Order: sequence, then structure tokens, then C-alpha cells
Amino acid sequence: MRRQGVISNSKTTISSSSSPIWNFKTLGIIAIAAASGYLFYKNSWFPFFKANPYATNGTAKPSIPNLKFNQRDWISVAKEISDDSFEHLVEEYSVLSYNILAQMYISYGSYEYLENKTDFPDILHWENRKELILQELRFYATDFIHLQEVQNNHWDNLLSSLNQRVSSQEIYYKGIYAEKPNNNVFEIKVRETNSSSSSNLVPQKRIGTALLYNSVKWNCLDNQVVNLGSIQDNSAVDFEAYTHMLEQHPELGYMKKENYHTATIALMENIRNKKRVLMVNTHLQWNPDFAPLKLFQYFLISKHVENFLKQRQLWNLETNSPSIAVIISGDFNSMPNSAGYEYMRKGGLGYDSSCSELGSHKDFPTVLRYLDFSVNPLKQLQSAYQSRDEPLSTITPNFEGCLDYIYYSSDSSLIEVTKIIEEIPKTSPVLKEYKFLPNFQCPSDHISLGMKFTLP
Repeated sequence: MRRQGVISNSKTTISSSSSPIWNFKTLGIIAIAAASGYLFYKNSWFPFFKANPYATNGTAKPSIPNLKFNQRDWISVAKEISDDSFEHLVEEYSVLSYNILAQMYISYGSYEYLENKTDFPDILHWENRKELILQELRFYATDFIHLQEVQNNHWDNLLSSLNQRVSSQEIYYKGIYAEKPNNNVFEIKVRETNSSSSSNLVPQKRIGTALLYNSVKWNCLDNQVVNLGSIQDNSAVDFEAYTHMLEQHPELGYMKKENYHTATIALMENIRNKKRVLMVNTHLQWNPDFAPLKLFQYFLISKHVENFLKQRQLWNLETNSPSIAVIISGDFNSMPNSAGYEYMRKGGLGYDSSCSELGSHKDFPTVLRYLDFSVNPLKQLQSAYQSRDEPLSTITPNFEGCLDYIYYSSDSSLIEVTKIIEEIPKTSPVLKEYKFLPNFQCPSDHISLGMKFTLP
């Protein structure tokens, strides 16, 4: 989701004449200027005049006592479950996907709905938000955790703090952290153990994704972090058609310039029964003006997953599809009526598709003439929350909608979904009290998604 960046400190000095002319005209001008200045300040029409009080990370803010996250239950979505004994007969696994809202994206002027609450603005400082995030991750304690918008200077501490919270013989998380490419810099950081050292972190605050797994139950056999913008470095796309499109249509330059996102692919194996599953975590372009790029990113992820599986002999040649379950989750910044969503759910998107987004963006016809999205190599994928009509995953004063998904293989011989974490409806007590996200129970502007599944 799009967010405003850090607002730096600034000071404005106004000098005055030693002999001002205090006539009615001057006083009128001063009064109008003062009133306008107050309105600008109060409504943040020009937020760059003000320092961002929430984005600082150097000084820990006072912790708020008795914080408690908004607890939600697991609800059944498996039609074949007829009694409570099912979960004792078949081993369930679980994944949680969560855009935790990078602290650097919290900016002044966006949280008026909290201003009359006690402990505002302290609730927006990282230490307090982190407490709620850790409570939530600890409560669900899923096998896999897919996080988006994790700051590089928060990653080590977040992982070590989580392991302290879940301290037991049954859970110990390891993770793969990938910073978002920026200015031709692409950093991949793998955390196999907890470390308090930050010497290998770049000085500039940047965000990335983190794929965590419970190393007591799972081994990561192999992983790959894909830079979706490195088109020339992979065989996922027809490079000749892609470059010809950009040469002939400079207005599509954003298809390359704005493609600075990643996907983390990890082959996981259960230590006890040796069952395997492919986990993918990603965070795609936010800008709605770049809708064709989002479809392109969906396509690139699917092709990279196909190549990853084929290179490891995990591709069924008879069905021309994966031979193990695939789970792709993250913040896709795409609504259910988007081209990217249709590409995943229907197994491809043709030039004659009835998808409403195709007719609402002027660049789709050109892009579809050069690039072929008609077939998704992963076939049709299911969405964990499709039976709930893809409920809201972000609710802010400026936008609300479903942008986050957990996609998974539709082949029931590879995976069966049994439960999901219930959504937060707009009629829920937490939203009746606070109206929007984040708030005193929900630390991010996104709602976490969770899915339990079996591997037959």
C-alpha cells in the first residue's frame, strides 16, 4: 500500500522590520496569514513544514502498559470436515502473512482519528507497535511467517525478540530477509541464528520482506530471492519482446524503472515426515497508475517459481505443473477485480479477458500486444479467503480494500486448506472504537492473514 515517506525536520525563520507599519491593512494580512498557518498546521496541508514525530528510531519511547492485540480465532473453511477429530487425524501446518507497516512510512497528519485517545502519539512509536506485532505472531505461532515492510534496522531485533517470546522446545524461528532493491543496490540477508550484531546492515533505513520458518519442524532445503527488475538476468520473460516494447513505447518506461521489488522462494521440508512445500513471500508495486506493471510482476513470480521447481526436478512433466504444493502470499497491492488477481485465480489472462481493470487503464492494450499472460504456468491458484469474498485487508482514512492474499495450489492431491484466521469486519468492536488502522489493538494499517493446511 502507498504511504508517505519520512518528513525531515525543517525550521523557518521570519525576520521583521524594526519599524513595522501597523495599519488595518497590515493587521488584516497578518490575521489571515496566522489563520491560514494554523489551518495548514492542523490539517497537515503542508506536512513538510513539520517534523515526523513517529519515524525516529534512535530513542526508545516510553512503553504503554497493558497493550493487547486484537485477537481473532481460526475458522473452518474445509467442507469435508465433519467433526472435531479431523485435526487429530491429519497433521495441520500453518502460514501467516502480514504487512507490519514500516516505521519510516508513519508520517504526521495521518492519524487524527487517534488524537483524542490517551497515549497518543506514543502508540505509533516502534517499541509499542512492535509489542503488539510480537503478541500476534506469538499467539498464532504459525509454521511459516511472511512479513512485508520490515525495516533493515529492525529485522535482527524483531527475530531475536520473537524467539524469546516463543521460547520452547517446539518453536525456534529462522528467516530469510531481502531488502527491496533501490538505486541498483540489492541486499539479501539470511538469518540462520539470532545475532545482535548490525555491522552488516546498510546505514540507510530501507525496507524488505522476511520469510520465517519454525526450524524445529522444518528445514529450508534451498531458497532464492528474486529481483523482479532484473529482467535480463533470467529466462522468465521474452526479453526481445520486452525490450522492443520499451523502445517503441517510452510511455511504458515505468515497467522497468518502477520494477524494484522482490520475491523470496523457499523449498521447505518437514523434518519428521519429509513432506515438502514451496513458500513464496512478496510485496508488489503500490501505485494504481502502474497496474500493467503489477500484472507483469505476478507473471514474473509465477515464471520464477516454475523455473525454480523445474531446476530441482519438482515439476510434473505429465501435467506440466508443480509436483509439490505452492503457497504464494504477501501484499500484492491489487484488488480482487485486478488483472493480477485474475491471472492467478483463472490460470492466465488473455487479450479478450473481461477483467474490469483491463478496460480502465490505457496501457493494457499495448502491453498485452507484446507480452503473453494467457497461461499461468502454475495453473489456477486458489485464494485462502475467497470463500469470505476477499474481505478488507487494509482500512485507513484514505483507502480501504483487499490488497493482501494467500494463494495456493488448486490441486487437492497436493494441499488441502482447513482453516483461516477470521477477518476483521467493519462492524467489529475494534473498528467501531477506532474506525481505522493502525490503532491501539492493531499495530499496522494492514490486517494479517492466516491459513492452516494439510499436505496429503
